[in-house]
Amino acid sequence: MSQSAREADAARWREALTPLIHEADSLVDRIVVLDETPSTQDECRRLADRSGLLVTALRQTAGRGRLGRQWSDVRGEGVALTIAVAAQSPERLSIASAIAVCEAAEHFAGRSLGIRWPNDIMADNRKLAGILIEQFGPLALIGIGVNVNQDVWPESLAEIAISLRELLDSPQDRVAVIHRVVSQLGDALGRGDDRLTAAFQDRDMLAGTTQHFTIGRERLTGVVERIDPLRGMLVRTADGERFLPAATTSLVR
Repeated sequence: MSQSAREADAARWREALTPLIHEADSLVDRIVVLDETPSTQDECRRLADRSGLLVTALRQTAGRGRLGRQWSDVRGEGVALTIAVAAQSPERLSIASAIAVCEAAEHFAGRSLGIRWPNDIMADNRKLAGILIEQFGPLALIGIGVNVNQDVWPESLAEIAISLRELLDSPQDRVAVIHRVVSQLGDALGRGDDRLTAAFQDRDMLAGTTQHFTIGRERLTGVVERIDPLRGMLVRTADGERFLPAATTSLVR
């Protein structure tokens, strides 16, 4: 695609996303659409002097997920966006974001999807979307990546990733996906903790399964008995039940 065509696409995206600014629950009052960027997260951190900024790109080349994992879209077929909001509990931001993205994806998929704690969105046991929360002083950055139109994967992802296009057997409008995700996020962040917890537990994929975790330098294996997404989870290990706090626990895959 030529430079002029990419610039035209970026302008079309900006025009299509502008109504987000005027929605009642909108988190957004400024929108930046880039032709290409290594990371919307890094670009949003550079540009945001206050909350309300949405940064997205037609193509992200070096995005990252939780724990330093790579999240890229070298062919420009997915959605990558970051929103700057006021800093608050990272656990609450993570769970509200997961619920919002899952509900948005369910709107397109036409069926229920799952959440793999803390915030991977899953379909047919493969990853459809992921979220990265980072806090810098008074701001938190919510980074969201959604697989939209990919139908060819690198060998390392072929068995573990899936896109909306693959679920529906037809291409999807990436701008429509961004609009739905941002709208759902504004709604989810306005919900009380009880509603967020219930929505998460309806989609939880770990309860009843055996998983591996790290807590600091410690590693353990156990059956997940129950997850309170804002606080942690109860796990049954060989040595008995153990509560693992959300803030310091990571799932090992």
